Amino acid sequence: MPDDLAVQIRLRERMRTSRWLTWLVVLYVAAVLTVDALATLHVRWGTDWSQFDWGPREARQFLQGLGLPKGAFSFLYEGAMRNFDWFKFFTWFLAPFLFALPNMVWSALSFKRWKIHDVMMLLVIAGVGMLIMLFIPFMPEFRDLYLGNVPAAQRSAFLFAQLAWIVSWLPGWEFMHRYVLLDRVSMTWPRYGWFLLPVFEGVYHLQKPGWEAIGMVLFSIFLTRWAMRRGNVLLPFLAHLFIELDLVIFQMFG
Repeated sequence: MPDDLAVQIRLRERMRTSRWLTWLVVLYVAAVLTVDALATLHVRWGTDWSQFDWGPREARQFLQGLGLPKGAFSFLYEGAMRNFDWFKFFTWFLAPFLFALPNMVWSALSFKRWKIHDVMMLLVIAGVGMLIMLFIPFMPEFRDLYLGNVPAAQRSAFLFAQLAWIVSWLPGWEFMHRYVLLDRVSMTWPRYGWFLLPVFEGVYHLQKPGWEAIGMVLFSIFLTRWAMRRGNVLLPFLAHLFIELDLVIFQMFG
C-alpha cells in the first residue's frame, strides 16, 4: 500500500507539472501570435509594436552586433530574403522546435503514417485551392488584397521573394500549432483541447477579410483533426503549403 500511494503521488505531481507546462505553451503561442499581429498592423498602443517586424534591416543589425564584418552573410537579408520574416521564424519555428527536440517523435514529421487516401486528399486540396482562387476577382476585399498579374519580367523575382516569405513562417505555423500546441492540449484536455487551435488561428486571421478568417477556422479544424488521426504534422503542412502556392500562382498570372 505505501508503494501504491507513492506511485499515485508521483503521478499527481507529474500531471500537475504537465498541466503547468501546457498552460505555458498556450500562453506562449497566444503571446507570439498577438505580438506578430500587432507588429503587422503597425499598432502603436503602449509601444511601437512594429519593432517586432524583423526584416532585412534587423537581420543586418543583428549580424553586425555579433561582430561580423559588414556585408558578411548578406545573402540572409538581400534579394529574395528581403521578404523573410525573422520574428516568425524564431518565435514560431526555432523556439518551439528547440522546446520539443528532447522528446521529438520524428515519425510525426515523416511519411511513415501516410495512407494512399492521404495522398489523394492532398491532390484534392491543391485542386480545390486553385478553384477557390478563381473567385478572388469577384470579391472586392480579396481582389484588392491578392490580385496580382505580375509582369512577365518580374515573375521570377516575385516567385523567389514569395517562397522566401512562405519558408519564414509556414513551417513554424504548422509545427507550433499542430505539433507542440496540439500535443500539449491533447494531453491535458483530451476531448476538447484540440479546439483551441482553430480558435487561435481564427482570431489571428481577424486582421484579414472576414471570409478568410472563417475559412481559416474551418481549414484549421480539418487540418487539426487530420493531424490527430494520423499522428502526423507533415500532412497538414503540405496541405497548407499547396494553398499558399496556389495563391502565389494566382498572383503571378491572375
